[in-house]
Amino acid sequence: MPGTALDALTDRYLVPGSTTCPTFVEDSEWVPVIDGVEYFAQVLDLLERAGPGDSVFATGLQIDPDMDLAGLDRDEPGYRSLADLLAEKAAAGVDVRVLLTAAVFSGSVPGVTIGPFRANAFAARTFREHEALRGRVLLDWSGAGIGCHHQKMVLLHVGGELTAFVGGLDLSANRFDAEPHDRLSIGDQRWGWHDGAVRLRGPAAARVWEVYRGRWIEAASLPRRATWFPPARWEVMNPEPFPEDLPPAPPVAVYPSPGTATQVLRSFRPWKIDQLFMLYRRHWTTLPRHGVHEVYHALSTAIRGAQRYIYLEDQYFYETPGGRAPSGSTGCCATPPRAG
Repeated sequence: MPGTALDALTDRYLVPGSTTCPTFVEDSEWVPVIDGVEYFAQVLDLLERAGPGDSVFATGLQIDPDMDLAGLDRDEPGYRSLADLLAEKAAAGVDVRVLLTAAVFSGSVPGVTIGPFRANAFAARTFREHEALRGRVLLDWSGAGIGCHHQKMVLLHVGGELTAFVGGLDLSANRFDAEPHDRLSIGDQRWGWHDGAVRLRGPAAARVWEVYRGRWIEAASLPRRATWFPPARWEVMNPEPFPEDLPPAPPVAVYPSPGTATQVLRSFRPWKIDQLFMLYRRHWTTLPRHGVHEVYHALSTAIRGAQRYIYLEDQYFYETPGGRAPSGSTGCCATPPRAG
């Protein structure tokens, strides 16, 4: 209804909706999930229920094939690695896809280690050791020379219902933490991992599916590259065959959520391939030539709309107005105002 408190909040804080960046008003569930213990429990519950004809997609800066989503160690009864679980589901007829962030240079030059990219190359090989997962795991080195994708998403289409998890948590064992954050340690010092995600159901979840679909298509169309494994072995980063496409999002029912408006935002630099030599530059296949800067525009809109309080927290700030600097893509995120 025009003139409501939700309309006022949406007009002030969200980017005006469009076909490329719609606003989902009161039709999509948005639920925060705080810390890895609860997050992994929800993902595991849906994953265990997945069966023939269902779909499970994941991407992250890091994905640990050996982690147990219930937090168990290898020597504990009931331990089941993520790789084993996904392979079991794929063998049962679930469409399983995994995208791992890579870097064509740090992933292929002997002795060069930058960020988690080398670990991801080994992780991809571990997943592919399972026959059912071959062709279902891609290393995505698009973007900047040392990698750009920090998107963390898990999508599960189970029993006809689509659930999307989006946020800051990678599928990694060292993210398995909760209050009071005393489960982990570095040496003799207590250390924890405090982070969160959101759970989406309804049309907003279908939007996340389309974001993942674009990522998969782009990764599948990257040129053939090899990565180095010690002591002296070169392997193709994405060995064929693998599916080059991913079907559009399945039909999704409205998920009534009074008082909530949600946007799913993307940020991608203009270049799909942006390496050392300008000759190799390539634009995206599925994205506009100038990239996508929805996260930037959403932050700018929210800051302009602020009347009493602004709080900013980030790993680092490196952004140019308009988002045209050569910065990498950031995560897909949901930004909900609530009336009241």
